Amino acid sequence: MTDFNSYVDPGVYIDEIVTPVISSIGSPFNSVVALVGESQGYRSTTEQITLTGTASVDLSNVGINVTTITVIDRYTGATYLLTTDYTVYTDANVTAITRVGGGAIASGRDVLISYQFTNLTYYDVQAFTDYDSIRDFFGTPLTSSGTVNSPVTLAAFLAFVNGATTIVIVPVKDSNWTAALVKSKDRLDINVIVPVTASAAVISLAVLHVIEGEALSQLRRTFIGLDGVTSTKVYTDHISQATGAGSSRVTAVAPGSLEFFTGVGTTTINLHGGYIAAAVAGAFASRQASVPLTRKQIKGFTKVSSPWTETEMILAQKNGVCVLAQQKNGKIIVRHGLTTDMSNVYTQEISVQASKDVLVNLLQEVLEQQNLIGSVITTETPSYVISATAGALENAKSRALIYNYTGLKYRQPVNQPTVIEVRFMYRPSLPLNYIQVQFSIDTQTGSAVFIEVGV
Repeated sequence: MTDFNSYVDPGVYIDEIVTPVISSIGSPFNSVVALVGESQGYRSTTEQITLTGTASVDLSNVGINVTTITVIDRYTGATYLLTTDYTVYTDANVTAITRVGGGAIASGRDVLISYQFTNLTYYDVQAFTDYDSIRDFFGTPLTSSGTVNSPVTLAAFLAFVNGATTIVIVPVKDSNWTAALVKSKDRLDINVIVPVTASAAVISLAVLHVIEGEALSQLRRTFIGLDGVTSTKVYTDHISQATGAGSSRVTAVAPGSLEFFTGVGTTTINLHGGYIAAAVAGAFASRQASVPLTRKQIKGFTKVSSPWTETEMILAQKNGVCVLAQQKNGKIIVRHGLTTDMSNVYTQEISVQASKDVLVNLLQEVLEQQNLIGSVITTETPSYVISATAGALENAKSRALIYNYTGLKYRQPVNQPTVIEVRFMYRPSLPLNYIQVQFSIDTQTGSAVFIEVGV
């Protein structure tokens, strides 16, 4: 509970009462997924310039890799030679092309300059609403031979395929994952963060990021996986990862690799758990918070590379692993949408925990919009506060986001007269996970009837 005995910034403060254990369901969850990962590290472009005499012409971008510059004739397609036909000048601010007199480029000739560049904004945190823009900016997901070229682009493809509508890309520069995660803190619209890696050290940073963020009212969750491509990971490895995290803000997906069709002939490759986590995060983001992931299809993959036994899957789930399995019809589904906190039925369900975040955000937004903070407390102020709170709860209830609420009340602490404290209890909309059918054979089938035969 917020301690108002010491100074805090004026605002709306919402605290969860730990006892009794009550889960919360909120409003529709417009989740924004942030993918933190490496890309190809540059952009490619082609621009047209006219070379006249020996006058230099500046290229449009900074951060150009001069070793990648090619110059061709716009009309004939002839390739010109560095030093023989043109020269390149570069410094921190500009790259320029100059025609060499007596070379093959005629004065006044139009040429096409192609090159790779990494400008000042390349490693900025950016939001995208379509896959093509990400591909154009960070590179194609795969090379022409079918190997991974840009991890964040491939992860974005999988997230979009599974329903994500907005993806924030947090590009990692020079393998500095810590700096990338720090940059993501400034984006208040991020709900889900996925490290596109299976590195244990980086995953630990992501877990710490969401746990520490909660203390700062930055309500995020993360999806993580293991690398089952470079080395085989069995169900006990995933259990160790899940129990090590042990947080309702963390979902550990399994298995550690799934088969992916590259589009090159019939070639498939295995992708590690970081990509699987991105796909599951996309499926999560596509749904209202209270809709569970259980039994939902995960698209983009062709096969579970190394299926587990039923016993192994159940043991993994029992310990907080979100297991994906392939059905007889070929669909890959989430068996049970779990977090890594298996303390009770409320903390283990992703939908319940995500909905709690939505409820907090909903109440925060509604109460802030009333412009009550900073106003003068009058005899009517408590009624305004209670009415706004009830309105938010009724809104959530009408959408079946909460089942019901009771005990809505307020008080003004005697020793803190500038505080209006609101309390209520409510029942969450829990997912239906089990249907039990019981039956028995009725032995009372009636009297025996003898039929005379052959008379």
